[in-house]
Amino acid sequence: MKKLLSSIFIAALALISVSPVFAQSAGKGKNIQIISSYRYDDAWNQLICSKITFYAKKIIPGVSVSLANTDIVHKQSLAEGVSEISEVFSGIHKAPDAVVIVGTEAWMVLRKSGIQLGNIPIIVCAPSDETMADYTYFLATHTVPDSLICSLKDETTGYNVTGVFGKDNIRATIIALKILFPNTKTVIYFSEKTFEDCLNANKFETQLSARNINFIVSDIKKVNADIINSTISNFAKKNAAILINSFSTDNPSGYNSVYNSNNIPVVILKQIPADANTPMVGGIFISVPKLAAATAAALKQILSGTPASSIQLKYISPEKMSINKVAADKIGIKLAGKKYNVMYEDHTSFLTKYAVKILSALLILLLLFALLINFSVGKRDKKVTEDVELYDKLLRDYSALFKNSPIGIAVFTGLGKFVEDNAKAKEELSLVIPDYKKSSEFSLFNSPYVSDATLQKIRHGEIADKHYIFKINNSNIYQRAVFIPTTLENKEALVLLIVNNTDEYMQRSEKDRINTSFLLAMDASKYGVAKFDLAKKDFSYIGTDSWFYNLKINNGTQLDTSFNNLVKEDLAAIIRFTNQAIEGTETSFSKDVRVKNDDGSIHWLHLTISVNIFNKEENQVLCYALISDIDLQKQKEYELSKTYDKYVDSTKLRNSLISNMGNELKTPLNALVGFAELLVEATPEDNKEELQKYIEENSDKLLQMVQQIISVSEIESNGAHTKMAEFNLEAVFEQVAAEAAQKVKDSNIHIEFAKQGNNILLSDKTRVQNIIELLCDNAISFMGHSNTGSVKLGYEVRENNVYIYANDDGESISGERRARLFDRFDHLADESYVGQELNLPIARSIVRSLHGEIGYKQEEGGKGNIVWCIIPKNYASVSTSAIKGELENATTSQDKGQKVILIAEDNQNNFQLLNFILRKDYIILHAHDGYEVLKMTLEKKPNVVLMDIKMPKMDGFQATAAIRKKDTKTPIIAVTAYTSDKSTAQVRDGQFNGYISKPVNESELKRALKTVLSGDKEEKK
Repeated sequence: MKKLLSSIFIAALALISVSPVFAQSAGKGKNIQIISSYRYDDAWNQLICSKITFYAKKIIPGVSVSLANTDIVHKQSLAEGVSEISEVFSGIHKAPDAVVIVGTEAWMVLRKSGIQLGNIPIIVCAPSDETMADYTYFLATHTVPDSLICSLKDETTGYNVTGVFGKDNIRATIIALKILFPNTKTVIYFSEKTFEDCLNANKFETQLSARNINFIVSDIKKVNADIINSTISNFAKKNAAILINSFSTDNPSGYNSVYNSNNIPVVILKQIPADANTPMVGGIFISVPKLAAATAAALKQILSGTPASSIQLKYISPEKMSINKVAADKIGIKLAGKKYNVMYEDHTSFLTKYAVKILSALLILLLLFALLINFSVGKRDKKVTEDVELYDKLLRDYSALFKNSPIGIAVFTGLGKFVEDNAKAKEELSLVIPDYKKSSEFSLFNSPYVSDATLQKIRHGEIADKHYIFKINNSNIYQRAVFIPTTLENKEALVLLIVNNTDEYMQRSEKDRINTSFLLAMDASKYGVAKFDLAKKDFSYIGTDSWFYNLKINNGTQLDTSFNNLVKEDLAAIIRFTNQAIEGTETSFSKDVRVKNDDGSIHWLHLTISVNIFNKEENQVLCYALISDIDLQKQKEYELSKTYDKYVDSTKLRNSLISNMGNELKTPLNALVGFAELLVEATPEDNKEELQKYIEENSDKLLQMVQQIISVSEIESNGAHTKMAEFNLEAVFEQVAAEAAQKVKDSNIHIEFAKQGNNILLSDKTRVQNIIELLCDNAISFMGHSNTGSVKLGYEVRENNVYIYANDDGESISGERRARLFDRFDHLADESYVGQELNLPIARSIVRSLHGEIGYKQEEGGKGNIVWCIIPKNYASVSTSAIKGELENATTSQDKGQKVILIAEDNQNNFQLLNFILRKDYIILHAHDGYEVLKMTLEKKPNVVLMDIKMPKMDGFQATAAIRKKDTKTPIIAVTAYTSDKSTAQVRDGQFNGYISKPVNESELKRALKTVLSGDKEEKK
């Protein structure tokens, strides 16, 4: 009784402490942790794990081996697999010297879990080295696309890992089927829908279809003897074979007589322990002893100091066909010779084999012994009754313990027969075995609680601690049971302790789900989390994938090198904090840090570190850290800063424009007002024409400044559209040079243009002409107040571009002013700029609108300036007829019905005004002085001449008189600013067809043109 009570209390205490099943002391020697992908009742798993343990202990003296079965192969989600493997590692109190992972499924889950093993060596032992690039895809679909299949050797980055694997045995199995069972027409594959099963099914389907053999996949929750027997007995197809990859030992009912009726062979793909009850006829598989021995050899190398990653992967080839001779005999396969391995063979003695045949001869002897046997049975029953009475007495003495225990306690005989239980045990056992008390035939050893492995432990006197999941009324029930073999007065007994862990498992499952969701959310939002001890910088630490990704480091990087990719200033700040945290003077760190990319660019992160536990005596500074990607935020801040700076600069420029343009506009406005007042008060003796001249000059200046501002606005707001057409570039230069010469006729400035012959350019004529005019006006302004020197205009055709330049003799521009030469308003605030206005900023805007370039260079010798631009030429080597007509005779346009008007005007602004009014309806020609208007009238034959009265070389009266000597028909309209009676009379008495006054009124101008073009001369008054 004392011994039983002691066992009960010890087991109860162990159960309440909730120690992990596989947590063991490392002992004095090395410690190896085996983590299996399979459940405890998988026959191949039992064999391979026991063999690895056997060989490891055999060749590595003093080594300790711990085993944890996870059943990851049957998990339906990554979260379940991660929870299972996390539970294994959380129960390891001391880091193992090596880890053996049995099956690739646990390896794939480990890689996805984010668990960091640091430098702990890993050996993966599996039937195949094939894995899946995205294991979550398989868990979601239970399909294995070829595109996602890869080898484990390609997935070892960040881990100290090697492996021992079997080579493919699918083709060899198909060949063996055809040899042993040549009439096979259908193959059924029993699949538990694991990764291994789906991979095998794909291969079998491909290769069997090529041999015209039907292939059927049958999804089965668990493959055991009962499933095989029931399938065969109900199977109607002939000439069929069954393939299985796994076999469960939880139901040992084994082989039965159905082979005699249907003769359907069952072939297994992996080696398992076999006996007379094994229903498989055999198979071609990888030798488990060879796999285990190779794994143990690799363990020995690792524990001797060799890194696992430097050990070459080992591959074991399939053995020749192994035959279960008992099963083969049952379905009539006759084997000869030694070309097969023996999976199982009946070694029963001759007499035992043929006992049935000699029973009849021994029947009389048996009857004689009947009375003796009957006597023995009666005696045995009496002994059993005494045992039960003994147990009843024991339990009655300790009924208080049973009634008050929070743990279910049940007592069974050494044969598994029920003796007694308490209320808690009754509650838990009734959920799974409702009638365990009602049947006298009931044995605990035949219940779902006791597998072969558990039964073996019990019979060897070992305590068995098991976890169970049962489906009850569509709900999962989680139980933990501890089987304690004991003896009482030389009688075998079994104490069962049982508790319900459903709430605990549900809470853990919910916690795992929340943790998984949290980690997924962290990864999606680029937040990384890490936990580390600052006092142990040379150790690996725990961190999420986003933590390592953000810092541009590999998983498993040690703490002291984790921040090496940060820029020096940020790394120095972190080092200062860690030193202060270790001293206990600082507990938190928060800073925007920069990490260097491979291409040298900078990526912004925000790093927060908080000291959670500080224990100076134990040298522990436990910290939690959070890192987030703020690169996009920094980019937005930078763009916002640039926008703000641009706004500030724009405000300064606007204020500069308003202030300086106001000053610039005051000069012509003041002159206009002053001269206008003088003109009003002038007497007949005063020179009114001189006053009118000053008013006109200042009006032109004011108009030009306003036009410059409008031009900049139109071009940069895309309000002015490019109009592409062919034109003569030579003629444009000649016109600009002539107009410029007219402007500076009263100074010592000479305008020069080097002619090159007619060159046709395809571009916007108006914009190109504006560019040349602006460069020319700017060159004149660079002369300063001296008004002495020369301005050279010219161009060069260079392959696909036209190079245009304006060269002056003025003072060279200094470096500081040169840098702002093309800025829009800066020069307005600089009093050292002489009359530059907006010529170059406008020119730059126009050149850019034509996709060209503009620049400045100093003349050789240090005196003089060259402003140049390059624009695409879109050059036409041969003039079109339309352009030739414009060059030779503008009257060709008359054939199209358009009238030609020749405007004689020396003032460019006045000409532009008339041109702007008339260019939509007429062809416009321009003459700059009296001699030019005379020549062009006689050569171009315009429909109308608009004649300015005051012109250089020859005034309007003289030019009209000269024209009338040779041409009396062409209408001539005088355009005059004279308002005196004498001047008006001169106009009326001249040979003009009409006249209009300046400033020109658009309606009056068009009415006058309409009159003369219709043939009606204006009546002279």
